[in-house]
Amino acid sequence: MLIKLITGSTAGHGKTEDYYYDVNVEHSKELWDAYKRGVEICGVDLTKDLCTEYEDNGITIGDLRKLFKHDVIVEDDDIKAYVLGTINDGVAEKAACFDDLDDNDKEFYFFGNGEEFHDVWLEIAKLGNPDLKYRSASRQVVEFNIGGYGLFW
Repeated sequence: MLIKLITGSTAGHGKTEDYYYDVNVEHSKELWDAYKRGVEICGVDLTKDLCTEYEDNGITIGDLRKLFKHDVIVEDDDIKAYVLGTINDGVAEKAACFDDLDDNDKEFYFFGNGEEFHDVWLEIAKLGNPDLKYRSASRQVVEFNIGGYGLFW
């Protein structure tokens, strides 16, 4: 099934990003149910808890650790160094390493664009349905006018 994931808001500032994916489920309910099960497993709900306010594109250390734990986001030294540097920027008492950071530390800039957010959303859905497969699909749509004027009166 071809799906379109939309991030942003059509209300308010009206900014959105759309990305298309081919997924191996037949009904949208299957995908939503998989996402909800994935949220129960990892304890992070992107749809309700993250990036919900204007210019809120961050995540707490605690939520990031939950996503690491379940391999929704692959834990690596580059991410840890980026997070540590971001949290320590302009702070008098700097943390020595990622493991010293408190789960409740302030949110920090993490999602650079909608595609990163979509990928994490889909990986959470994959937690809820390990058989879920997805791949990015072209956004290019080719339209064909095939006639049929007389069908509509």
